Amino acid sequence: MVRETKNSRAKAKKFSRRFSRI
Repeated sequence: MVRETKNSRAKAKKFSRRFSRI
C-alpha cells in the first residue's frame, strides 16, 4: 500500500504490530 491517507495511517498503526517487518 503506497497510499498514506489519514484513515489508512490510523489503521496502519494497529496493523503496524502485525506488519512490523514492513
